[in-house]
Formats: sequence, C-alpha cells, structure tokens
Amino acid sequence: MAEADEILESLMWLHPNDLATIQRAARFWSKVDRYPYPGCWLWTASVLVDGYGQFEHGLRAHRVAWELLNGPIPVDTSICHTCDIPLCVNPEHLFLGSQADNSRDMAAKGRARHSKLTPAEVRMIRTSRLNRGDGRRLAARLGVHPQTISRVRTGESWKEVSPDG
Repeated sequence: MAEADEILESLMWLHPNDLATIQRAARFWSKVDRYPYPGCWLWTASVLVDGYGQFEHGLRAHRVAWELLNGPIPVDTSICHTCDIPLCVNPEHLFLGSQADNSRDMAAKGRARHSKLTPAEVRMIRTSRLNRGDGRRLAARLGVHPQTISRVRTGESWKEVSPDG
C-alpha cells in the first residue's frame, strides 16, 4: 500500500487543484494488485479480449497509468511494456515508443505472438499468487481457456520457458 500512497501524494502535488484527477487516480489504483508477480502491478478489473486491462469506457489500463503520472500521451505513440505483461500497469515497466519501436522490442525479445501467451506471462502463471485455485480467474484475465493455465502450471506446455527467465 505504500506505493499507492506515494502515487496519490505525487498526484496531489502534480494536480493540487484537480480533485477529479485525484479521485480518478484513487479509483484506478484501487483496481491494481501490486504484489502478485515480482515487480509487476497487475490490473484486477475488466480485461479486453487481447489481454490488456480496461478502465473507463474501453481505455487501456496501462495507458491510463502512464497518463496519471506523466500527462497526456502524444498522438500516434504507444505505451510499451518492458516486462511484456499486458496486465501490468507499473509505471516503471512502461515506456513511450512508436508502433515500430514496440515491434522491434517484440522481435528483439523473441515474442512474436503465435500464441496468446508470452514467455513472461508463462513465468507469471507459474509463480503468481493468482495461480491458486482452478485457474479460471487467471485464464479470464489472460484471455485463455482454464485448461491452458493448467497445462502451463504442470509444464505440459511451454516447456522451453524456464522459471527464472
């Protein structure tokens, strides 16, 4: 909770006369689990079919996280993830880039998506505390079938992905 308090304090300093922005930020950060996977802060509310978090009328959660702390995103600019976890909204894992930058980053990390899951998501499935139970909640968040979660957990699929990256 310390991170959330620090974020809200910074927003009060950045937007001292904008109560609406501070209230929006409080709503937003209340939907984030900051401890499920090392370093990543996972969006826990609505998820779009492509696996990205959704906040307020279809806005992508990672873009909202960026805007809350950094201001408006320039036109034709992507918000890219260093961690490759679409549900992550940790501002330290986000950076501005063009679509070409994002594609180059994807290729450099060997994550051209032929699958709905990335290697980083596979590691998260294997280590996350969200991994408890039957996997339905995690499957819904990642846009895959619960059986996919089970196969990843047991090592039946994604054998080539080591737990430590």
